[in-house]
Amino acid sequence: MVDLSHTSYEDWTCVYEPSDDTFFLEDTLKQETEIIVKANPAIICEVGCGSGYISSSILKELNKRQIYPLTLLTDINKSAINLAKRTITHNNISSGTEFINMELFDSFRNINRSKLNNGILDLIIFNPPYVPCLEDELIQLRKQCNIDVAWAGGLNGLEVINRFLFGKDNLYKTKLDEVICLYNILSYGGLCYLLLEGRNKPIDIINLLRQNKNYIGWNIDIINEKKISGEHLYIVKLIKRLQ
Repeated sequence: MVDLSHTSYEDWTCVYEPSDDTFFLEDTLKQETEIIVKANPAIICEVGCGSGYISSSILKELNKRQIYPLTLLTDINKSAINLAKRTITHNNISSGTEFINMELFDSFRNINRSKLNNGILDLIIFNPPYVPCLEDELIQLRKQCNIDVAWAGGLNGLEVINRFLFGKDNLYKTKLDEVICLYNILSYGGLCYLLLEGRNKPIDIINLLRQNKNYIGWNIDIINEKKISGEHLYIVKLIKRLQ
């Protein structure tokens, strides 16, 4: 159980408070703990870490088993980074942790592409902003980098998800060869757990992934789903295999 007694009402005015989607992801990761242990990840990355709840939860499970990976917690929201630091410290996490204020994998752009051929992250966890909204609204919210970036996902809730998976960058018009995405950064044999919601059309996303040349040979499956108030949540598990 992650202890959040160090938080206050003010924290949750600028950082997404753990909710049903968070706890669903946590439960799924706990079910996957032995698989993660077997994979023995050296470097974990939680993209969009928010309060640091999910990283604290999985690291508690791994630390119990004497596994101490380096864990990168990233978020576009500086307030989230600051709170995540406090959450990790308050929960006495033994693993090495680094906190990076960035969107998705942007800070990895400066790494030589040849070093990315085999990937550098062994476990990636992402509960993305998945709620549909207008593109103009999303652009304004992301400029503000406040709590709203935790939910605002653009058309069909897919703007950030598409950038994470495919490098598609309709929002910022970045050149595709400058975008680091999942297939670049995940190591061979590495695991990714991605939360999606029904409005994101998860079956369509999986079909697109399976047809994409960069995901040939990967194992891609929905491993859990749950209906909550007004939402149908899914966890997609991706394992990078040799093509």
